[in-house]
Amino acid sequence: MSMDFKIENVLSMNGGQTDSSYARNSCYQEISLRILQPYLEESIGQMKMVPCGRFCIADLGCAAGPNTLHVAQIICRAVQKKYKALGIGMPDLQVFFSDLPCNDFNLLFQSLPLSVPPDGRLQACHYFAAGVAGSFHNRLFPRSSLHFIHSSFSLHWLSRVPPEVENQMSSSWNGDRVYISKEGRVEVAEAYLRQFQEDLKSFLRARAEEVVEGGWMFLFFSGRAGACPRQQGGSGAVGDILELAFKDMVCEGVIERATRDSFNLPFFSPSALEVRELVEEDGSFLVKKMEFLSMDTEMKIQSDVDFGRMVAKQFRAILEVLIASYFGEHVVESLFQRFAERASQNASVLYNSLRQGGGILAIIERACTP
Repeated sequence: MSMDFKIENVLSMNGGQTDSSYARNSCYQEISLRILQPYLEESIGQMKMVPCGRFCIADLGCAAGPNTLHVAQIICRAVQKKYKALGIGMPDLQVFFSDLPCNDFNLLFQSLPLSVPPDGRLQACHYFAAGVAGSFHNRLFPRSSLHFIHSSFSLHWLSRVPPEVENQMSSSWNGDRVYISKEGRVEVAEAYLRQFQEDLKSFLRARAEEVVEGGWMFLFFSGRAGACPRQQGGSGAVGDILELAFKDMVCEGVIERATRDSFNLPFFSPSALEVRELVEEDGSFLVKKMEFLSMDTEMKIQSDVDFGRMVAKQFRAILEVLIASYFGEHVVESLFQRFAERASQNASVLYNSLRQGGGILAIIERACTP
């Protein structure tokens, strides 16, 4: 990508409530959150709560839609349950919804089921809400201000595409591919891994400043079960389909080859070991749980054509803004039509890759300073 193209200025899920919006095309995330809910509730149940006037929660990479509000309710109910069980005075609950500036915060706040009585006392599962725009690779909150952080389906996004994969003179140049491929150069996967390591270190440094001692982070993001970084699971399979769709458009003269060759997807699926090593190297957090969690979700489809259309809609909701910002809005409809066709043609392989996919569940506690 060109040097003046900054991902944090354009990256967001499709806003609004249209047929291609993220709010209407995040069923996989919804199913995954049902699987994650017991882990989320258990982690809060294990926290050491202390009396405080305000208990602060942050959802990093919150996006917008029903899943965002459902997670906030789960967390707030679990916190209230814990305080009630301990017999400690119930603090006010403050939830910070944080994402990049392009996120549809308007939709998010219009959807809040929040009503505070005239006396100012919050009822069950009510919380004070605020939005925080910015990159979680940097500081977002004051020092020692957060008690619990949640982030799902976000930390695999990189702050930038590794520069070397776009440098034709580099052994890591990705050529006509748009993502890591199991048939591609190992140097490409290694470059992506280095960028992920750099970004996660920045994330941990920032959160170490913001989370109180004894505070917890519940993180879930795209990951892989195996050790080889070229085996990117569902992300790799989607990248392969998108690559085929782009090739079709280049062959048809809709997109210039050089423009396609300069585009690469800015995310990476790490292994649990890679994440654990970075957390332990940083030393600011203690690992409570670190594992690859298989989603193994069943998808109800009528035909390969229906499957291709469904997957195209889901990933259009995730990638449209990024792709439109780089190639222009005029390519979006045609690109995802071809994506649907290619997904239909490769339905069996793609279906198995997505169904057997999963992510890294990292539950970590802010260590006490000496």
